[in-house]
Amino acid sequence: MPAPEQWAFHIAAVAEALSRRPDIRQLYIDIACRIRATLLAELQKLTEGAQALLLEETVEQLRVMVPWMHGFDHSMACQKEFSGLYQERAGRHAGGEQMEWIWARGKPLFLLARYMTPARWWDTINAFLAFLTRQLQAELPGVLEKRLAGIDKTMMLLLRRSRS
Repeated sequence: MPAPEQWAFHIAAVAEALSRRPDIRQLYIDIACRIRATLLAELQKLTEGAQALLLEETVEQLRVMVPWMHGFDHSMACQKEFSGLYQERAGRHAGGEQMEWIWARGKPLFLLARYMTPARWWDTINAFLAFLTRQLQAELPGVLEKRLAGIDKTMMLLLRRSRS
């Protein structure tokens, strides 16, 4: 997609997420090295005026990084500047796959969004994030049940070892 709208969907999705969760401080995205300056400039615009969508502090404190797992596909200079692996207070605590999961589930939607007006992007992204929230809430009990079963299995194994 030609500039300047090539990042419009990413910017809209991040802005919507930040408007709902102003406590987000780290954003991992595979293309952080290409989008960071544009993203932060566009988000800064959303802090201005009486109808500001974002708090200025939210944008100022946001760190946009390449997930360390995907950073290995980038040059060493890029990794040192953009990879979460080399950033203070980031490191390996997040590989960035959470955002990858969202982008992957949204890909069919994002392909259609290129034909929408900016006002429709916001509505669509809002509805998409609400859908994902409902989907995650529905999946969570099953995920927790599997985790608990794994913990039970490990505890039983440790108990048997301690008795022998």
